[in-house]
Amino acid sequence: MEKFYFTKEGFARILDERERVIKKLRDAQFQKGEASETGGNQWHDNFAFEDLCRQEDQLNNQLGKIGELIKNALVFEEVSEDLTHLSIGQIAVLDVDGTRKEFFVGGYGDSDMKTFPQVVSYLAPMVKPFIGMSIGAEAEVFVAGSCKTVTLIGIRGVK
Repeated sequence: MEKFYFTKEGFARILDERERVIKKLRDAQFQKGEASETGGNQWHDNFAFEDLCRQEDQLNNQLGKIGELIKNALVFEEVSEDLTHLSIGQIAVLDVDGTRKEFFVGGYGDSDMKTFPQVVSYLAPMVKPFIGMSIGAEAEVFVAGSCKTVTLIGIRGVK
C-alpha cells in the first residue's frame, strides 16, 4: 500500500478534517431521519430524503478516503538536517529554463502559494522528481501546458 508523508501540521489538519466530515455525516443522518417522517412516512418521491441519502453516500466515501490516508500516513516529526538530498521540510532551489524558483517542500496536501517560498506538496510535479536527489539533478517537468527542463541547483534548510 502506498504511504503518504505528512508534516505534523498536515497530519493535524487531516485529523481535523475527519472530525469535520464525521460531524457533517451525523447531521445528514439526523436530517435524513426527519425527512423520512415528512410526507406521511414515505421515503419514495421525497426529494429531501433522496438528497440526504446522496449526501450521506458522499460523506461516507470522503470519510473512507480520509481513513485510508490516516492508515497509511507517515508523519515527519523532524526535518532532516542533511542538505545533500532533498527531503520534506526543506527548500528546493530550482532552475526552470533559466529562471530561479524556490519551493518549500511540504507533506501530503500541503500548499500555500501566498508565502515565499511557496509551499508545495512533495507530490507536486515541480518538486516530485527531486525528492531524495542531490544538487545537479535534472528532470523534464510538464508545467503550465509545456515540458520544461528543471535543475535542482540548491537545497536549503528552514531557519
